Amino acid sequence: MRSDAAKVFYYHADASSLGGFIEKSFQEIVPSQASASLPSVGGYTTARSEAFNFKEIVSCRSTYTRVFGERSKQMAHGPRW
Repeated sequence: MRSDAAKVFYYHADASSLGGFIEKSFQEIVPSQASASLPSVGGYTTARSEAFNFKEIVSCRSTYTRVFGERSKQMAHGPRW
């Protein structure tokens, strides 16, 4: 690759406050709560969910997720964490 070529990073940011898979004593997917995804150009987004109860095993009053990504001068070396 040429050293003067512009490098581009496309974001792949997804998050959720709660979710998963129960394996024992039964198998079932726990639905994701407060899921958020960034567009490929980056940015900022939030998600919130209220009063979740999954089969009396997992419960919460509310969940909140925040996702943020920005372009930086360090992008030549990859994403900024």
